[in-house]
Amino acid sequence: MLVTQESWLQVQLAADGYVGWMDAKQHTPVSTEYYNDWCAQDHPRVLDVVQAVSDATTKIPLTLGSRLPFFDGMNLRLGHRQFFFNGAATNPAAAPDPVRQAALLRKMALLYLKAPYVWGGKSVFGLDCSGLCQQLYGMVGIQLPRDARQQIDHGQPVHFVAQAKPGDLAFSTTPKAASCTWAW
Repeated sequence: MLVTQESWLQVQLAADGYVGWMDAKQHTPVSTEYYNDWCAQDHPRVLDVVQAVSDATTKIPLTLGSRLPFFDGMNLRLGHRQFFFNGAATNPAAAPDPVRQAALLRKMALLYLKAPYVWGGKSVFGLDCSGLCQQLYGMVGIQLPRDARQQIDHGQPVHFVAQAKPGDLAFSTTPKAASCTWAW
């Protein structure tokens, strides 16, 4: 947590270093040990458009692409609490071959169809182009930075459209911004 302002917290994400704001009600403080353990692993992601985790007293909704920290196939650990998860999840440690990976990217992208454009968003309730790319690639175990201007520096460049393969990202740049498109 960086700054507190009324009921809002400015935070920096562990996964990509991105800084943003969140409602204090959604914040769960964790220990340094938990944080270090979390950073050392690639956690499965939710494959359902909306699903919940729960314990005896709490139900927390999760959206497509949300991480499941320390998930064992049935339970996950958030801070010192255990939650039950009964939905579909990825296994990022089992990296598929590039053809299967591209097919999975396409299948996951279709789940975001009709999601509204919201600058800075990363969920089916609103997302931007680089948030979509970051979420999709994260679901197949590839961590991309948050913004297109950062994403452009990852991967291998191709110089002709004929060299592009399904799942490749295409970038266009202008003097002030970069944007990305995803190749089917």
